[in-house]
Amino acid sequence: MEDKAPLNWETKPKKEEVMAESDKSGLATLRLRISAMVGDVLFGGFPVAVIMTVLFIIFIIPLAKSGDWAAARGQLDQITQKTHYINSAIIFLYFWLLTGSYGWTLGKRYADIKVVEAGTFNKIGLKRAFLREGSKILLNSIPFVGYAIIFLNIYLVSHTPNRQAIHDKIARTQVITIPRDEKKREKLKLVA
Repeated sequence: MEDKAPLNWETKPKKEEVMAESDKSGLATLRLRISAMVGDVLFGGFPVAVIMTVLFIIFIIPLAKSGDWAAARGQLDQITQKTHYINSAIIFLYFWLLTGSYGWTLGKRYADIKVVEAGTFNKIGLKRAFLREGSKILLNSIPFVGYAIIFLNIYLVSHTPNRQAIHDKIARTQVITIPRDEKKREKLKLVA
């Protein structure tokens, strides 16, 4: 009698094979989503930092040079309070418009991931992007609950088959990896 190799369904796959297979699904991993978030903080946070620096130079430095420290501190508090809403609006517009128009932000582009409609993988558009980004901001801004939502999103993205965070489930979106040839094609479209 011959020694036959076991058939595929007769053997259990090794854990490494299962992990490699799940990474080939086309869905973005937690690592890619975190690297996109870091990229967005660097790329998207830059305009906000420039605005704060300009306001600081215009309003605070002259008061500090005059020696009126109380007025400088009061002015700094006012600028911080007023610009908080402006900064939040700029950050929301950054995420909403880029995700709705292109499916990615600069950080997502850097990480080679893209936001698409769940199931169809079509572009999400501005309405769905508004729902996605708005729900993300609202959920994360709830005191104390926001931290729990962050940990729940980490669990959902790393341990569920669709890898959808709560805001993805609300907007019915998924985050996928961009194949290299598609990325090259998109670069040519942007340049043209």
